[in-house]
Parts: sequence; structure tokens; C-alpha cells
Amino acid sequence: MKNTKTGLTPVTDITYDLVERALNHIAKTVSPHRANVHRKLLVAAWNWGIKAHDLPPKNPFSVDSYKVDKTEKYIPPIDDFWTLVDSVKPHEQRLLLTFLYTGSRRNEILSLKWKDVDFNKNIVWLETRKRRGGGVHRDAVPMVDALKEALQEQRLETGLQGFVFINPSTSQPYSPFTKLMNGWCSEAQIKPFNFHAIRHLSASILADKGYSLPDIQKLLRHKAVTTTAHYLHSLGMTSLDLEGAFDRPVKKQKVSEMVNRTEKRVNEIACD
Repeated sequence: MKNTKTGLTPVTDITYDLVERALNHIAKTVSPHRANVHRKLLVAAWNWGIKAHDLPPKNPFSVDSYKVDKTEKYIPPIDDFWTLVDSVKPHEQRLLLTFLYTGSRRNEILSLKWKDVDFNKNIVWLETRKRRGGGVHRDAVPMVDALKEALQEQRLETGLQGFVFINPSTSQPYSPFTKLMNGWCSEAQIKPFNFHAIRHLSASILADKGYSLPDIQKLLRHKAVTTTAHYLHSLGMTSLDLEGAFDRPVKKQKVSEMVNRTEKRVNEIACD
């Protein structure tokens, strides 16, 4: 890293004290959680630099984590979600519905490209780096009819562009740090929630309707069922909430059945 007019600091000048002051400022002016996020990314980047660019083995970003008060995650009531959907523009409605039907992480949808949407096989491929090791993982998610209809309508607007969802204000993909949800919720006169809260909502809807823990695990694409159990516990639920599932109509398909068929189709494609 060169010392330029942009004010960048050479790696040789980065010290523990300098890092601690910078992160303390973030913790004070933004939040301890945000400081921890920066710390985690910077630690990982330096460790990579040790291997790739012979950086000093002592990581200056290894400061102590900041204490974060644990608060119960806010899950918007389902009525609030639909109130929000009804209050925004059509392309924004389709964005919200895509989050709901896939139970996806924020960046997975905001960075979704048309090449990853397969209408013939009813599959949406989602990419994430939120796995151990930081590598890119691709997961096939079944495209239910309601999601397929929404994405087919969206294709009429952005089908000739790379990304599925384009911010009309910038003509670019939505930023992962977009604050649009606050404005949308304010205009809809409901308590604010963010894109990730919709992932929580998807999980809570399945739990309330009696879907099993493995069903919810497959939709959320957690590699370990214990992660899903911890996830639901953080939402104020336990695995016991899922065990007493009420009987569903015979014609209703489980999430796991849809995913299993999707995996079968993917395997068949791979063998062709």
C-alpha cells in the first residue's frame, strides 16, 4: 500500500495503537458491532497478506473484540411486511418478495445476476462467502411459482442488464450498504426493519407453520443443523417449537421436498 494523496497508510506504519484508535472511533460513532465487523475483515485481510505478500506475522488488527449488548432480533410482523410491499413501487415489491421466498442474505439478492436465474429448471443460484474459509459457495434454491412470476416481471425491466435488481436512482445495482429500507418503512408508517430481517421472517413463518428443523435448515442453507437451531433460538424460538407441527394438507409440499427435487435436477444437469 502506497502513501498517496488519498491519505492511505503504508502497511509498515500500521501499528496496534493506530488500529485501536481507529476502531475505538468506529465503536463510539457508529456501534461496537460495526467495529467488530471491521476488525474481523481486517484481521482476515492481514492474515491473507502474510501468506500472499510476506506481511509481518504479527497482526496489528488483532485487538480485543468490543462488547456488544445482546438484544432480541426484531422480526417484523407478517402484516407489516405486506403493508410495506403494498406501499412501494412494483420493482421494489419484487425485490422484497425475492428476499421472502428465498430466505436469502442481503448481498446474495442485491448481487444476483440473470445468469444465475434458470426459468427452465426453476432454480435460482445464490452465491455467498459467509462460510468458513471465505470461499464462494453456490447454492441452488427452488423457484416457487410466486417467485418465478415476480422474476419474470422483473426480467421485462432489467433482462438486458447483468444484475437482476437495479436501483433506478443510480442505474447501478443496489449498494450492500443501502439505507432504502428505512425510508420505505417510514413512508409505510411501520417500525423499520432491514433486508436481513426478512430472512428472519422467512424462518419464523416456517417455524410458525410447523416445518421441521431440517426443512428450515435447507431453506436457510446452513451447513449444520445446529446453526439453524441457534439461529431460531436467537429469534426467541427453540427446536421444540418445530416438533409440534400441525398436519398440513397432503398437496402442500415441504421445503425439503422442493430442495431435494432441485438437487436432483442439478445432479442430472451435471451428468449430462
